[in-house]
Amino acid sequence: MNDSQSGFRAYTGESLSLVSETKSNGYGVEAEQISLAMRKGYKIKEIQAEIQYEGLKNTSKQNPLRHGTEIISNILSFVVTERPIEMHATPGIASVFLGLISLSLFFFNLNAHHYFSIPLTLISTGTIIFGTMPS
Repeated sequence: MNDSQSGFRAYTGESLSLVSETKSNGYGVEAEQISLAMRKGYKIKEIQAEIQYEGLKNTSKQNPLRHGTEIISNILSFVVTERPIEMHATPGIASVFLGLISLSLFFFNLNAHHYFSIPLTLISTGTIIFGTMPS
């Protein structure tokens, strides 16, 4: 089973620079190091290690929810930094698309039923404006 949080690492001299290149603090640093290593083309080899938690008290220094939140937050922060176009453009494009769909429903209702829908007007306007705003 893959466990990026086990804490056991071995680095070659060349790949040791990854440790100083990370921007994350805390438990998210392992995920960032693995991502940097993969991006730079370093080989990653996992070696099975048996870890026994059963019968031990306080095996984690943090609350599991806080630990998981910190790791996910660091991964998202790293992805936003490394791939800003995908992370900013995708929600914008989806928002504009949703706005255009609701706008077409608005015009359909206006033409077919002579009904001016205020909710569709607000949804169309809001999503199109949101989707076109710079981040």
